[in-house]
Amino acid sequence: MTAQIRASKSIAAAAKKEANQTIARQMVADQQSLEQFNLNTFLDRLNQLQPQKIEQVPIAELEWILAAFVLSWGQRLPLTSSTWPSAAERESMRQFSQIYFPFAIAPDFEGVSSLQVRTLALAWAAISLYVILVDYTIDRPHQTPAAIKLALGHVMLHAQRLLSQLFLPEHPFWQEFERCLSLMSCSMLDEHHLYGGHPRPFSFEEFKRIAYQKMALGQVNYISLALLNHSPEYVPVLKQCWDAVGLAAVIYDDVLDWREDYENSNYTYLLSQILFSDPFRADVDAGLLPEPAEIGAALFCTNVFESLYELAVQELQTVATQAQAIDCPALANLMSDLAGRTAGRSAELVDHKLTVLTSMKLGQSKLTVR
Repeated sequence: MTAQIRASKSIAAAAKKEANQTIARQMVADQQSLEQFNLNTFLDRLNQLQPQKIEQVPIAELEWILAAFVLSWGQRLPLTSSTWPSAAERESMRQFSQIYFPFAIAPDFEGVSSLQVRTLALAWAAISLYVILVDYTIDRPHQTPAAIKLALGHVMLHAQRLLSQLFLPEHPFWQEFERCLSLMSCSMLDEHHLYGGHPRPFSFEEFKRIAYQKMALGQVNYISLALLNHSPEYVPVLKQCWDAVGLAAVIYDDVLDWREDYENSNYTYLLSQILFSDPFRADVDAGLLPEPAEIGAALFCTNVFESLYELAVQELQTVATQAQAIDCPALANLMSDLAGRTAGRSAELVDHKLTVLTSMKLGQSKLTVR
């Protein structure tokens, strides 16, 4: 059992190390006390997300400024140099923006003006925050502060106001927007029912469907560029590209949060792969759940993390080829870059496991000598 506990702690340490090195978990530092979420601060920052208020801000700065807004849950909008984070933080935020905002792929859509790209980016900042807040509220309904629940309506209204500057009410865009919003809402409810309660086995295809639909609202970002560019024929491939991005994001989140998910009875697909395999399946079927340390040890001794990352890499590589085929080189490069980052995360886990095993072996050797 001691070895299992040590292995479990090594997995947690690996996840923590990776979290500290990536922007996706920088939000943790800003969220340590959600009870301090200030609705008035949020509304003030939200109201500053107007095209006329940021028209003089260089794109290179706007990229990370909007990322800071999203990752701080709307509590930060560092428009002045006196409020800027460190250079390292800005670079991390820029990398986040490259993936989730329209700036990196805008060159593929020459018919979209700079003002339209900026307006879309502002709308997407609001939409991103809406998705984060909804997801948190669904997962933790009793722990979510009332201020966060009240912020939801404001942030969605703001996003729609910005998008209305790009699309007239009768534009087909709004049908796509409603479709994406419906998919997200229904899939989050499906996920809540599927993951909560008692563990149950489900297939990767089922997990993938939920992941796609949970992240569906993000398709608005890509679809908007195609429609503004008068190239609707790109939309099917753009949707597939965003689906691959969303799947990678969900997998990454599940890898980082496996312990919290398990302790909160949120039995994700990742956890089901451990719970419904030897030596746990018989006990789980009988209603007996293993300790978190045992789950950690099993995750350490198997390739569940790495296999999920590999599936995400394959999807990203596939859509990179598809993006290239429709003459969207910036999008293709982004998909390839994200595939490389995802593969790198898997490789880091493997390296860490080998390091831990080597250390344990050396420790046993010294103990034997004694």
